[in-house]
Amino acid sequence: MILNYGCLREEYGLVIISIKKNKSNMDQLAQILTGFEAYLKKINAPILKKLNPGIKVKEQLDLIGNLSLPPEVNTLYSWKNGTNILPEDSFGILWLFDFGAFLPLSEAVKLYSDGVNNVEKWDKSKFPLFVSGGGEFYLLECDPDNKNFGMIYFHSVGDIEIDVIVTKYDSIQAFFASTLKCYEQGAYTFSDEGELVFNFGLECKICSKLNPNADFWK
Repeated sequence: MILNYGCLREEYGLVIISIKKNKSNMDQLAQILTGFEAYLKKINAPILKKLNPGIKVKEQLDLIGNLSLPPEVNTLYSWKNGTNILPEDSFGILWLFDFGAFLPLSEAVKLYSDGVNNVEKWDKSKFPLFVSGGGEFYLLECDPDNKNFGMIYFHSVGDIEIDVIVTKYDSIQAFFASTLKCYEQGAYTFSDEGELVFNFGLECKICSKLNPNADFWK
């Protein structure tokens, strides 16, 4: 399958955001990612085989050009470089969590250029990390002056139940801690075909506790 990003290709300049590195946040994320991967291996999760190996920071910087992202993004892509997307893959095969596939960094940069100021309520401080494949995006707030700095938004023009964009996870760390807990408690499982199956009620219960500042779960 080919992911439908729901927007037209147009080139935009990438905004430079100066952010002081927070080593404790990076270390915390690295520990969460290690535990997350260990659990996926323990349950023999099919999605683990779809994740690309991580890439070095130098390669990341070459890809993002003059865009400076929070250092946690470097930690994330040093761990894994998104999902290996093949034409024959179904959405469920690609999802790491409920309606979300992890973008390779090169695809995330392309999607950023497509979406900024071209898709409703997507401004240049919001960088995509995950997509559903059907027009929903998960965007990281990268503006340190924004009250939602470091939070992950759920953006969906087609979802009539939300106002296009809403905070869903308190941070990248909170996202992976929530996703891990969803696997551990059975909110996320896999079908015999290797597709993600989710229990939205249980997911809400877990994620609302771990993301108290996010409006999506309220």
